[in-house]
Amino acid sequence: MMDLENDDFKSQKSCSEDEKIISTLHQSFITDIAYDHYGRRLATCSADQTVRIVERTKDGLGWDDERAQKIGGFNSQIVKVAWAHPEYGQVLACCCDSGEVVVLEEQEGMETPLANNSNKTEVSGYKFRRKWSTRDGNGKINDIEFAPRHMGMKIATASDDGVVRIYVASDTLDLSHWQLQAKFSVAELGGSATCLSWNKGTQFEVPMLAIGTRNKADAKLSSAHVWRYHKDTRQWAKFIEFDCRHYTSDIAWAPVMGRSYHLIATASDDGVRIFKFAREDRGEELKIDSHLDHIEVLKSNRDDDKTKRLNADASLKSECVQWNVAGTILASSGENKVTLWRMSPETGHWQKFDSLQ
Repeated sequence: MMDLENDDFKSQKSCSEDEKIISTLHQSFITDIAYDHYGRRLATCSADQTVRIVERTKDGLGWDDERAQKIGGFNSQIVKVAWAHPEYGQVLACCCDSGEVVVLEEQEGMETPLANNSNKTEVSGYKFRRKWSTRDGNGKINDIEFAPRHMGMKIATASDDGVVRIYVASDTLDLSHWQLQAKFSVAELGGSATCLSWNKGTQFEVPMLAIGTRNKADAKLSSAHVWRYHKDTRQWAKFIEFDCRHYTSDIAWAPVMGRSYHLIATASDDGVRIFKFAREDRGEELKIDSHLDHIEVLKSNRDDDKTKRLNADASLKSECVQWNVAGTILASSGENKVTLWRMSPETGHWQKFDSLQ
């Protein structure tokens, strides 16, 4: 997610609508934001080492500041925050600069004696509480994401040591116990794993992860790839490598929604790319074609004609990409601007149709 430079997160549904302001009360810049599955809660994390959660009002038109929650107890800047599917409850995962991974779960408050009568107790409202934490790698955790619901209660992390780790809950009813299910290196020696995104396909497809990497010595040697789980060997292996000449700061796997192909978007210093590869239903399982038959480079993050004339062939820096729930609209952010893209039915190419400043 794009960094926010002030204490309030500002969002716009369109350029013509009034600005919506959500007060987070963070004491430092925000490093990530994430809506829950239904869009009724917003989690933010910050360099002030706290997570804050705000909820929409009952009419859905505003935000209820009185029900906002602040979660502390972290020992370093929080980098990313992610929601689990609501089937598993109200669960958040966070990753930190220190390499710590934390799972938070909303639970009913503790019973406390009433001040005027010690024989009676009251139960405070539901609060998010730390259920589990670990620090397995060396250095910062750059990204974290829950697996799709049909894969079970799993978390994948991308770390500065170039390793992707996958954790699984031992019991979905007790999230205080997790196990390291897989660990594999995705970057060359000295490189880092910068971002990841789970395959959003169906339960008939094998698990896959899209992963971005960074070569710290030479950014032009950085890359992004798809890694695939092999049931016969129970190992993860590289499946597809993308043509990325700059390190990937963000990567997003689009929901399939009945399509016969996958779409993966990447954000980097030289703009946004969309990669496409086929998925074919042949009886019992879906066969995935490793051939990339479509690569679209999106370059026009600016509207002014002067920029187009002076820099017509150059793409601009993008920091974040995000798909809508249908995988038909892509949002990219960079240079204090959010750009919305969708495919033209006439040409089949992705075109900008709106932007938010």
